[in-house]
Amino acid sequence: MPKTQNIGPVGHYAAIKWPLPGGNSFSATASPDTGKIVLLEEDRDPASATYDVPAPGLILGATTLADIRRRFGSNGIGFASNAESLQAGALIGINCYELRHAPGVFVAFVTRLIPPRHKDRAPTHIDTGAGVLVSIIVAEKSYLEEIWGDDLLFDHHYKPIDVPGLVAAN
Repeated sequence: MPKTQNIGPVGHYAAIKWPLPGGNSFSATASPDTGKIVLLEEDRDPASATYDVPAPGLILGATTLADIRRRFGSNGIGFASNAESLQAGALIGINCYELRHAPGVFVAFVTRLIPPRHKDRAPTHIDTGAGVLVSIIVAEKSYLEEIWGDDLLFDHHYKPIDVPGLVAAN
């Protein structure tokens, strides 16, 4: 097991982060009172030339939001507080789905898109489907509501999903 990269509090929870081969990282957040894991996350190192497959058919650094939408039949659920945000010039999207085999557990797909720059004007249309998967989070819905709020935005075609090989956080 690799040495932990970072250990620290996240609110009243405890978080541990490990480096993975190729530069990515894996983290877990747990309740210090119960020891229950409430969040698992794998993040892609943007400087890495390698790709990782944290779940079958989902490749960090290669799978796009359009691929995710096609695979699961909808845009999923968004938390109003962070469904889309602009960070350091990149459009970050977080699309969530409840796991059918683990009610109350969400998987969140975090995508990153650097909008094209035009010399004299802002782009008139940004294809958010071109955003590339940079992180996969599996978490208790109640924990996500605690950190992101409980104002949920549902795609009208949304339904819970199955991701074979993905382990639920509980």
